[in-house]
Amino acid sequence: MFEWTEDDSRLIIELLNRMPSPKPYLVFRALSNKMPSPAYELIVLRENGESIEVLLSQRPDSDPDWPSAWHYPGTTYRETDTSIDDAIARIIRTEIKGALIGKPVMVGELFTDFGNRGKIQQNIHLGVLDESVPYEGTFYNVDDLPQPFIHEQLPGLKVALEACKASKK
Repeated sequence: MFEWTEDDSRLIIELLNRMPSPKPYLVFRALSNKMPSPAYELIVLRENGESIEVLLSQRPDSDPDWPSAWHYPGTTYRETDTSIDDAIARIIRTEIKGALIGKPVMVGELFTDFGNRGKIQQNIHLGVLDESVPYEGTFYNVDDLPQPFIHEQLPGLKVALEACKASKK
């Protein structure tokens, strides 16, 4: 039987203090399975006639967790972030590669088990895309999502849809 020692703790602390930022992916994944990670989800919805559409992107075939899966934009909080705005700006810059109209609005939070990525506290934000500026991603009807879709994101999409419908009343 393995017994954890103070020397083990000191070694882990020393290695963590030497770790670059951002963390190497394998270290991030190992840590995320040991403690919950906060994530910022940016859901962009639009009306198209009678239906509601959501902006999605497809992960690369080489993605270690969800190869080729469709998802809405999001990111985990990084040690270099100084605010939620930093995380949201990174999502806009690296995933949407476009612009939003106004500031995204937080509409809810969930605590979700993402399986091999661990437990994630999802901070759900609604944003409005400035479609006059080029962007990446494709809009899909929320009732006909492309497959494979990261099914752990479905509850977050439901929160965003409920907030969107409530704001129309």
